[in-house]
Amino acid sequence: MKANTGFIVAFITVASDEEAAAISKSLVESRLAACVSRVDDLRSLYWWRGAVESAHESLLIAKTRAALLPRIIQAVKASHSYTVPE
Repeated sequence: MKANTGFIVAFITVASDEEAAAISKSLVESRLAACVSRVDDLRSLYWWRGAVESAHESLLIAKTRAALLPRIIQAVKASHSYTVPE
């Protein structure tokens, strides 16, 4: 039997320590996430504007309810430094 708990994790990559701290704090304080875990020193390789790019990033793992995902996306887009945040 498959349980549907309605809980998810959302992955958010960020470019700096300051951005990681600010987005984490904002999501938790606004109760959009119950917890945000942070993994530092991540190395990402990706396509951007027709070329392969690389970056040092941190990964935020936000534990939340599926129903809150649209609000999380909106909040992250409003404060994130990337043109297209994950």
